[in-house]
Amino acid sequence: MTMTGERSKLTNNDSTQNKFWEFIKSGFGIWCLSTIIIPIFLFCFNNYRQHQKEQFEKLEKINQLDLEIESRISQFWVHLSTNVNLKDTVNYSFKQGISPDTINVFWNAFKNPPSFNPKLMTTIYKEYDSRTTVSLIIELSTFLEQTTKRKTIIYKRKENAEKNGDIDDIKYAAAFIAGDGIYDYPNPPSVKEIWKLFSKNIIIGRWYILFPYTDCLFC
Repeated sequence: MTMTGERSKLTNNDSTQNKFWEFIKSGFGIWCLSTIIIPIFLFCFNNYRQHQKEQFEKLEKINQLDLEIESRISQFWVHLSTNVNLKDTVNYSFKQGISPDTINVFWNAFKNPPSFNPKLMTTIYKEYDSRTTVSLIIELSTFLEQTTKRKTIIYKRKENAEKNGDIDDIKYAAAFIAGDGIYDYPNPPSVKEIWKLFSKNIIIGRWYILFPYTDCLFC
């Protein structure tokens, strides 16, 4: 491009900028800014901030629910461990004088609201004191669906498919607990059999992070 062409381009740009600023300074330009442009900007900005706040609150809620659920799983096994002969690493039989009915006591404490049996089950968050474990799991799956649905629709990426798989596992865990799945044996299950059922049907990857006995049997 020649020097004349460059000079002409700069002149045109300056002229455009001058016209823009003249418009902004004019009465009509000020009216447009104050009644249309700025209100629209503020509306969009406030909507964005509200959306970010809602997303943060959902993530905070998800973390709380994960901790509460994992804590209850752990408490079930911690209580059971005190009644089991840990030296019997084949079947983990009960100590002498302990009835297998003890499993049912701990299982009901795990399923029911902690307020029903505060000696056996405590909450991390007091607001969940009157909530069943199944209700917490269902609420968790709902929040996860809300936070991943948009990405799944738009991107269809592998990681979102994995997240949806996680949600399906969570829903299955709720159904398994609600249906008393650990008693799907013709005879009372052994402690080791119950662990296999827990690890297969209840304890998913997000629930063996912080608490004892959620990643392996009495280890």
